[in-house]
Amino acid sequence: MKKILWFLFAFVLAAILGNVVTNAWESARFFQEKGRDTSLKVGRKYNASRWAAPVPLAKIHSYVAIMAPDHEVLIESDQDLTENKEYFIRFLYRDDAVAARSNSVLPLIGAIRLKTDTDGAPVKLAKTDVFDRAVEKAMGPLGDDVYVAPKAVAEAAPTTAIPTVPFVFAGATDSTAEIVWNNASTGQLTVGALWLLIIQMVVLHAWVTPFDPKRPTGVERKDFVHPSMRRVDATPLAAPSAKLAYKAKPPEPDFIPADKPAKKPVSASSSGSEFMPAPSASRPPSFAPPPKRATIALPPSASSPSIPRPPEAPYSTATTAPFAPAAAGEAEPTLKLTRKPKPAPSATTSPLPPPESSSPTRDQA
Repeated sequence: MKKILWFLFAFVLAAILGNVVTNAWESARFFQEKGRDTSLKVGRKYNASRWAAPVPLAKIHSYVAIMAPDHEVLIESDQDLTENKEYFIRFLYRDDAVAARSNSVLPLIGAIRLKTDTDGAPVKLAKTDVFDRAVEKAMGPLGDDVYVAPKAVAEAAPTTAIPTVPFVFAGATDSTAEIVWNNASTGQLTVGALWLLIIQMVVLHAWVTPFDPKRPTGVERKDFVHPSMRRVDATPLAAPSAKLAYKAKPPEPDFIPADKPAKKPVSASSSGSEFMPAPSASRPPSFAPPPKRATIALPPSASSPSIPRPPEAPYSTATTAPFAPAAAGEAEPTLKLTRKPKPAPSATTSPLPPPESSSPTRDQA
């Protein structure tokens, strides 16, 4: 429903713009058929200007001109005319002017009438008139003995109470399109361009607005698939990387496994060479056990250091002397420290290796 309303709104805007353009075209045709050709030599411009009514789309200026052959007239136009330049126009008589203004949608700004004595003469102000007046106001009066020449002031705008007839800038051979273009003001062209832009925006908005707002977006596409009908394929697996082949380490030259026979020496007279077979790929190669430490046998009179020996004298672990003081004439007892015997080795612990030398211990000495 909203889509239709937006299209209707765009159609109304386009109809209004089309009506204005059509009416301007018909007005130009009316001037072509019933207008009278003449020429104007533009004179001075009045300083006072006014905005067009009821819509201020253009600023109207007043000029004094000479209409061929020698009629002094006063013209109003929304264009900046050049002084002492000749322009070709088409104007209407009074009866046709009333019909043209009543049928025209846009106000006919161009107007022409005979100049009267009450209109006065245009005064040309200096370009520095505004600055000079500001300086005089800031300085104040110069004094009683100073003469200041009177400066020209802007005249009042010509009266608009006198009846006028409309005119357009058009030559004898100009087409209707040329008349419309030559008499269109900058404000009218700007409003027309903005009006076209608004129509375009409304049409585009109506085009993208769906009839059913609840319909999923994108169903108008040819390749649209409803979400319930979509099939999600699994992500393809990455290509497997190349496998590394097992390569057995070559046997060490100084190691011969226990389960392998010794390599036969190769004689110079043999016709072929014999090699040790490579270890099987199903089981890893065996490693040699650690070499045994070299031991030296003790003499028959020496005892094994791992056998515990009883202490030669009682020993004490106290750090103070437990003896009573000696009587007079007797020697003081001395504290003799002995080593604590080592515990006997258990079945789970391996015996310590024998000493490297067979020298007697300190106790044996």
